[in-house]
Amino acid sequence: MTVPGDIPSSPSLVALHAGDPAAWQQAFTLLWGPVVRAARRQLNDAGEAEEAAAQALHETRRAVATTRSWAEVGALAVVIARRRAISRSRSLAALKRQPGTLVSLDSLEAGGEGEPPQYAALRILDVQAILATLPTEQRDLLQEYFLEGLTSDEVARKRGVPAATVRSQVMRLLTQLRAQEQARGNGPPRESDTSTGTTS
Repeated sequence: MTVPGDIPSSPSLVALHAGDPAAWQQAFTLLWGPVVRAARRQLNDAGEAEEAAAQALHETRRAVATTRSWAEVGALAVVIARRRAISRSRSLAALKRQPGTLVSLDSLEAGGEGEPPQYAALRILDVQAILATLPTEQRDLLQEYFLEGLTSDEVARKRGVPAATVRSQVMRLLTQLRAQEQARGNGPPRESDTSTGTTS
């Protein structure tokens, strides 16, 4: 996986902070795929997703001074791309509505827009620490699905299994991780966990 994690070919953070053009060209090359995939989860049109991704990379460049690692830069870019895509999706939906139509609360979900993207990026890094406790195959599955932004169909094609298998594996792993976090005292069980029989 390219973005979350320091990799040998990642550009120097010092060079990124200094605005070095070569470092940023390298960063854009590495970040483009994951950032476009993050935008595509919200936007069906490839052109719209690429526009949101380009905006996200531009904003990442402006916000990079707050980052302390290449992993933070990547997570920040993905979070900003998701937010740009959600914003664009809402704008497109508003254009299609008739004047005077009320906006559904469901369309306003996916919030967190008042929160700085750096905080959401740090949460992604917390998730990576939890994922590091999993066996490689399970970790890769969750990284592909959540952090790289691949759909269940894309993960299924990549792994040569049915999409339904991918979805059930993801749900099973999430239930397992929630149970582990609850056992460590990091929160009460969720209603969905108790309804499936999972207890702390």
